[in-house]
Amino acid sequence: MARPLRIDRIGTWHHLTARGIDRRRIYQDDRDRKRWLELLAETVERHRWILHGYAMMENHYQGGRD
Repeated sequence: MARPLRIDRIGTWHHLTARGIDRRRIYQDDRDRKRWLELLAETVERHRWILHGYAMMENHYQGGRD
């Protein structure tokens, strides 16, 4: 069963994270990582987020936004 939707309110902080299945790599190479950063920038702009920071590891990423 899916979890309930989160309430998105102005001024609240969100911790964003995703991990590869069985902790496998989620980026294939530097080109893949660059594309992910481009998608992140597009998403931040489109949704008018304030991105406070992010980290990209081989098998997961994390970020904080409000």
